[in-house]
Amino acid sequence: MNTHSFVYVTTIRTTPAQLWRALIEPEFTLQYWNRRIESAWHVGAPVTHHLGDGTVETGTVLAWDPPRRLAYTFEHDDADLKDTQVTMTLAPAGDNVKLTVVHDGLSDTAHRAVGAGWPGVLSSLKTVLETGRALGWATS
Repeated sequence: MNTHSFVYVTTIRTTPAQLWRALIEPEFTLQYWNRRIESAWHVGAPVTHHLGDGTVETGTVLAWDPPRRLAYTFEHDDADLKDTQVTMTLAPAGDNVKLTVVHDGLSDTAHRAVGAGWPGVLSSLKTVLETGRALGWATS
């Protein structure tokens, strides 16, 4: 099976510490992603995504380097998303932070699905951090 990577880069008017909190604290993730992401946040720890509709998705922390790099797997029931990996890298960019999200190991179908999903999630994240309010629509 061919695998693809989805890459998204955005610059957010925030600090690395604040962006890091937004990526790992359940109260933040619920605001912009309509899911609570919970973990003990160390390499090897489970990651649990509690979606707004009651669905639970799981993964495992692969990299933990606050506030620079976070990577985890998705152990999703959907065969197209099973065994994929998300890596988030934060880098200072003047008074802003550049966030790069790479979602690896995607089938053709999964690549299309995450390509439609990540931009909305990350736009909502940016909006929450810059304005204090999420976008007016829920993401999944």
